[in-house]
Amino acid sequence: MNKTLRLENQEQLEQILQRSEENHILLFKHSTRCPISERAYGQLNQFIQREEAKQVEVALVYVVEDRALSNEIASRFEVKHESPQALLIHKNDVIWHTSHGNITDENLANVVKKMIG
Repeated sequence: MNKTLRLENQEQLEQILQRSEENHILLFKHSTRCPISERAYGQLNQFIQREEAKQVEVALVYVVEDRALSNEIASRFEVKHESPQALLIHKNDVIWHTSHGNITDENLANVVKKMIG
């Protein structure tokens, strides 16, 4: 399950949220204009190589290019918009989230172990 799916519209968001009923979704909100976000994106890509990543579906939203979708996510889940930002979603609910420097390969792996097992 460790292929990253880029979400660009509301329909794709709805599809992945439907899948969250069965699977855990790691949603990464990324700014292509921010060096902190670029570093976090690199950490996400390292995480994807780990065994723990097989337990989640990884989805990516570019916050500048797809601002309306990014805002919809913040509004729907009542989680303040930040970028970079990582949200772990299960059964249509955010069960964990973090942002900026807290998005590391190790932190993501530890959260998956703790929250999913």
